[in-house]
Amino acid sequence: MKYLLTVLFFCFPALCLSAQPLSKSLVESVYSVPGQLDELESKYPDVFSEIKRFDEFEQEKMVKYIESSRAYPEIKKILKSANLTSLHEMRNIMNRIMGGLNSM
Repeated sequence: MKYLLTVLFFCFPALCLSAQPLSKSLVESVYSVPGQLDELESKYPDVFSEIKRFDEFEQEKMVKYIESSRAYPEIKKILKSANLTSLHEMRNIMNRIMGGLNSM
């Protein structure tokens, strides 16, 4: 137990600091993504209707579905234009933003 606490004490700050800080430019770029995805929805209605069927607890399944869909190359371009590397990164940043808003 003492070993576990020691590891957590020294590693936890490194894990917290490894996340990209929430800057104004990062928040603005992330919030541009949903609008661009809405525009893409008209081009791939079947893909987006299927995405809406996933439950919030099925995030991994949803990400895998999106990555295997025919719309993913364009989604990846949208993510890249927002300086994001993956859907996981976008979800992480959105969760941090929402967590910050909920704590107010």
